[in-house]
Amino acid sequence: VWDAVNIYFAPFLQRMDDQECHDFARMLIYEFAFHAISGPAGAVPAILRLHWSIPEHLQYLEAVGPADLIGTKPYSEFLHKTQTFAQAIINVLHQQAHEGIRVPSPRIEILVDDAFFKADGHTQFLERCADIITEGGQISFVRGNSIDELAQEQHSAHHSVSKEIAINLPRIAYDTGKESTFLEQLDKRLTLASKALEEHQIFISNLFAKGAMGPLALLAMPRNDIPYADPDTATGILSLDGLNEAVQILMNSELDTGVETIELGHRIVARARKQCERLARERRMTIHLGQNNQVDISHRFATIDLQHYPKTARTVVKTAEHTPLLHYTTGVRLKQGHDLHAMESLLREAMVQQELHRAQESSLFIPHPKAEAPAIADFVRKAARNHPGGRIVLSS
Repeated sequence: VWDAVNIYFAPFLQRMDDQECHDFARMLIYEFAFHAISGPAGAVPAILRLHWSIPEHLQYLEAVGPADLIGTKPYSEFLHKTQTFAQAIINVLHQQAHEGIRVPSPRIEILVDDAFFKADGHTQFLERCADIITEGGQISFVRGNSIDELAQEQHSAHHSVSKEIAINLPRIAYDTGKESTFLEQLDKRLTLASKALEEHQIFISNLFAKGAMGPLALLAMPRNDIPYADPDTATGILSLDGLNEAVQILMNSELDTGVETIELGHRIVARARKQCERLARERRMTIHLGQNNQVDISHRFATIDLQHYPKTARTVVKTAEHTPLLHYTTGVRLKQGHDLHAMESLLREAMVQQELHRAQESSLFIPHPKAEAPAIADFVRKAARNHPGGRIVLSS
C-alpha cells in the first residue's frame, strides 16, 4: 500500500499547474499499469491510498521536497496541492473507465475518516469518485480506524507479514458433510498451516541473522538497534476462503439466504479465530485470522476441487459472468449478484468478518444501468459511519 501518496508528492508539484498535475497523475497511473500488465500473472496489485485531508501524524512533520521551494514547511502547508493531485488521479481514472480501459493495477483507496467528512470539498470529491463506479470502474473506501497505527510512525520498525496461507473451506466441507466433523477438520488444517508458518519464520530468521552479508541486508539494517523489519515480531496470517460455498455444502443454502446460514458462517469463523489464538500461544508466534482477497486463489481451489469432487463441486462452484473462469466466493464474503439491499449485505458480512483481525473487506457490485453518482456517494457516507468493517470495494 502506497499510503498518502498524494500528500508525499505534493511538495514536489508546487510549480505545476492543474494540467501538469493531470499529466503527472496519468504518467503515474500508466507506469503502475505497465508493470502490472508486463509482469507475472496473478501479481498482487499496488494500492494507492489517497487522503483528502492531512492526517494528524503528518500535519507538523517537516515535508520532504525541493529545498528551494518548500524550505522547512510541514505537510499541512501543502493541503491545496494534496487535494489537486488527488483530483487529478481520480480524473485520470474516470477517463480510463469512460473509455473502457481496465488495468489490474493500481487500485485506488480513499480514506474516509471523520476528518474527511469535515474537510471542504469532500462532497464533490466523493461524487467524482462515484462517477468512476458508474462508468464501470472500481474504488475502495477504507475507514480511518482500520489502518495500522504502526504505519504512522516515521522511521520506526515496520509491521510486516511473514507468510499468508489460504485455507480451502469447501474442500473440508466435501470431506465431512456436517458441521461437527467440519469444525474438527478445520482445527486440524489450521494446525498444519501454523506449522508451515513456524517453519517459514525460522527460515527467514536465519536469513536475517546473516545481517549485512545476507540477501535481506536492507530489511535487516538497524536504526537505533531496531531492524527495519523484524521476523521475530512478524505476523503469520491464516486466511479463510470459500465460506459461502462451505455453508452451501453443509446446509444446501448460501450465506445470503437467511439468518441460519449467517449464524453457521459466524460459528465457523469464530472457531477458526479461537484455534488461531491457541496456536499462537503454543508456538509463541503472532498468528492472525484473515480472509483471502485474491481471486486467482479462489479460482485455483475451485478448479482443483472440481477435478476431485466432480459430482458435489459442480453444484457449488461459480462461473464468472463473461468468462468460463471457475471460482469460489472469495474470502468470507457473500456471493455477488444476491438480492439483498447494499447496506443489509454489508451488515451481514460484518457479522462474520468481525471475527477477523483487521482483514475486513466487503465487495459490492452496483448494477451499471441503475448507478447514479450522488446515490453512490450518499451510500459511502452512510456505510463509512455505520458499517463496522474496514474496507468497502465498490464496482459496477
